[in-house]
Amino acid sequence: MMATRKGLVKKTPILDYANVRKTGLAAITLREDDELIEVKITDDERDVILVTQYGQCIRFHESDVRSTGRTSMGVRGMNLSDRDEVVAMQLNTQGYYLLVVSENGMGKRTSMGEFTCQNRGGKGVKCYKITEKTGDVIGARAVNEDNEVMLITTEGIIIRIACADISILGRITSGVKLINLTEGVTVASVAKVRDKEDKDTNAQQAAVEITDSAETEESDQPTDQETQDENRGEEE
Repeated sequence: MMATRKGLVKKTPILDYANVRKTGLAAITLREDDELIEVKITDDERDVILVTQYGQCIRFHESDVRSTGRTSMGVRGMNLSDRDEVVAMQLNTQGYYLLVVSENGMGKRTSMGEFTCQNRGGKGVKCYKITEKTGDVIGARAVNEDNEVMLITTEGIIIRIACADISILGRITSGVKLINLTEGVTVASVAKVRDKEDKDTNAQQAAVEITDSAETEESDQPTDQETQDENRGEEE
């Protein structure tokens, strides 16, 4: 599932990208004023959530998006107002809360249950209250209570925050201060920190693969007894 800045979404079978050439493959056709902002692996059973810089949000089931080929442009996922742009695409299965962060360092969590499913292509509902103090929305992430997020500013400063410390508020609110910014500096991006359990699982899988590989190599080597038998046979 892909989403573009101008509100288009596209769903393509992942097998269409199985045979990748050295020069790559065309994954989506984009207009001159559009760009790809997010790509997710889905299974046709999840809800897609799009968030815009002006604080609008739409949630629709991914089955509303018909599957198309690699070089297609996709279909309209959200009807945007003038000069508004999509800044994030998330799946409902990625977390119980939707964390929204603004460029002036404000943010909040809102329960996923407050965003009901609509038909694809609508204007959505308000998910963040934009004021002069908050600035526009720069990103959104689906999070759980035990997740952590990292914010990076336009000056390259990074802060790591536990999601449990971020207030849970309604849809039409501005949130609380997440990071103190100096004049002229804004938040550039927000990212969810990878879970420690996922890292441990990947490390264990890698260790198992290394162990299996080593055992295979050892099994290919002749044993001392086999070597002695071969030498005895040569002598005879």
